[in-house]
Amino acid sequence: MSLVNTRRWGGSAGAGLVTSDLLAEYRFGEGSGDTLTDWSPNGNHGTLGVGGGYKPEWVPAGLRFGPSGQTKLVTLPSAMAQHVRTMQLFLSVASEGGSVVQCPVSSDAGLGIFLRERDMLFGAWGDAATPYAVGSRSMRGNLCLTLTFGNPNRVYLNGVEAPGYLAQRTDTGWSGAASQFRLGNGVRNYYGDFYHALFYSSALSAGQVANNVEVVAARLALRGVTLGNTTPTTRDQVLFDGDSLTAGQGATHVYPSQCMASRSGLYAWTNLGIGGQLAASIRSAGPGRADVLWGDYTGARKVYVLWAGTNDLVFRSGADIYADIVARCIAAKAAGATHVIVLTVKDCGTWNASQVTQQGTLNGLLRADSPTLQTGVVYSGATYCDYLVDVQSRTQLQNTNDSTYFSDSPGVHLTDAGYAIPAADVGDALTLIGIT
Repeated sequence: MSLVNTRRWGGSAGAGLVTSDLLAEYRFGEGSGDTLTDWSPNGNHGTLGVGGGYKPEWVPAGLRFGPSGQTKLVTLPSAMAQHVRTMQLFLSVASEGGSVVQCPVSSDAGLGIFLRERDMLFGAWGDAATPYAVGSRSMRGNLCLTLTFGNPNRVYLNGVEAPGYLAQRTDTGWSGAASQFRLGNGVRNYYGDFYHALFYSSALSAGQVANNVEVVAARLALRGVTLGNTTPTTRDQVLFDGDSLTAGQGATHVYPSQCMASRSGLYAWTNLGIGGQLAASIRSAGPGRADVLWGDYTGARKVYVLWAGTNDLVFRSGADIYADIVARCIAAKAAGATHVIVLTVKDCGTWNASQVTQQGTLNGLLRADSPTLQTGVVYSGATYCDYLVDVQSRTQLQNTNDSTYFSDSPGVHLTDAGYAIPAADVGDALTLIGIT
């Protein structure tokens, strides 16, 4: 296939870039038509849309996906997907509503990865069924997102490695033969502009990643595109951690998103709650999973919200769970959290009498540390947390057979109405901190 529209942003393929193991280079300079040209010698050209629809629009600097809520895709050769070991994506994040970089590249060979970048927290997914992280409202502008797949996987933002991330997949890349490989994601509705994209069959080194960013950034500057967060934001961050009550059941009912949707300001937030987590495992995983996420700011508010202990009460004492929660909160503060919020453990329909007793022990210890009522069910006084949110005292969460608030029977997880209760209460604590 011949190259198209070489009058725009032409030149030899890969000039100045790392060319070894290059699978495809897309420059998004066509300006019209349905073909996205691969400037490598491999002919891995893309096609705008799927089945004649879902086409993104050409704009002066590249290709626009969106607006939010609309599926816009570019179909790439599916045979290429399983060979990809490095993706370098030069793109923008639109300023509309709560738009984030979620999954600018999608394939039915799944990939999920959580990313951190200074005053931004955000999630990127390839598995629509996995609500691994949600947020934020603060990330805007242009960036280069680089993923290298290997052992370990690595993430780079604008050429600099991001030290804190989680990868659901730890093998050498996409798993199995893909039947689809696309720019954009129909489920997560990526909204923004693509300016350049590079795909390699090997994992680039940090130096190679930085080299490519420098080369492409110089090209983009000629188009008036500058890498960086272009929207002024606060540097406040809110990080939710816990078990499936935090993560939500089946990605349907998630109290952190309900909580943060009520905030009017700009901030970064994410949900690290994962179904099945124990307080002990949250404590041990915290340094690598949560504590590395805080940006290096002076005076910024970095709020850690912990709701855990429900799973532990099946086989551990309330005193042991309390010790893990306290230790986790102390470690979070030592690692940079300026504020910590802890929730009491609500009632659970699956507990026997002994487990209910241990729940009382755990909540009693937490309450004893925070005796001063601030507002509603929000208390203060503990050295390890700034606010205790006593959700267990809410009458709506004490009848586990009430299907208005509990989504399963016997009641463990909550409905949207149930999650709205801790969402409002944690929201009160955030307001006290100054996150409005």
